[in-house]
Amino acid sequence: MADTTLLSKISYCLCECCEKKNISKISELTVTVNSKCDINSINLTDYLKINNPDLILDNVKINVEIDDLPDQTVIMRRLEGELNGN
Repeated sequence: MADTTLLSKISYCLCECCEKKNISKISELTVTVNSKCDINSINLTDYLKINNPDLILDNVKINVEIDDLPDQTVIMRRLEGELNGN
């Protein structure tokens, strides 16, 4: 099972980032996690579509990359989407 605490943190930080950058819908997201993490593009996409349905486009592209990071650490590498008012 995926790390629900980390999924929740990603969801929260994504909302905060989108609010600050005036992004209304996410079309692409790339995150980096460590090799011990159970998060993958499928379960992250599913989690975000359930918990952030107004923020995630139906055809969103989510990539999860693996790197040598500390536990419970995620780096958002790429975020693309529609700006509010567009």
